[in-house]
Amino acid sequence: MVQRTLEVTIETSAVIESATRGRLHKLYDQMWQPAIRKIRADEIERDPILAAGGMDRRRGLTLIARPSAFTRKRVNELLRALRRLEPDQYYYASTDFHLTVLSLFTATADPEPFVARTGQYVSALDAALRQSLPSTSNLPESPLPRLRY
Repeated sequence: MVQRTLEVTIETSAVIESATRGRLHKLYDQMWQPAIRKIRADEIERDPILAAGGMDRRRGLTLIARPSAFTRKRVNELLRALRRLEPDQYYYASTDFHLTVLSLFTATADPEPFVARTGQYVSALDAALRQSLPSTSNLPESPLPRLRY
């Protein structure tokens, strides 16, 4: 399965409010408990297309944000320390670091109707970013010129 990706670089804040952290912790606990029971009972739902071993022609479109060079450097420092503790663990390359912001459409065998609307997605994202970015005074005409799609 190949995901087509829209990419935009946004500086990330290091501050996460404790209330948000608590809600996320609760949400992940709610997802984890049923999942671990299914794993232990060998009741895992396998993707039939992947299980068949054939070519997966499904496609999707996802908006991702890449961390700044400073953030990538700090994450790499942490990963180096973790590698010393767990050298056999898989670690992402810094070039692959990203935050999934929005799945515009999930993997589908017939992506053409969705891909045809890419211009509409970009326009909507442009408008949303203009409204939500802290300051757009130093941005070019559109905050999305760095988007790759």
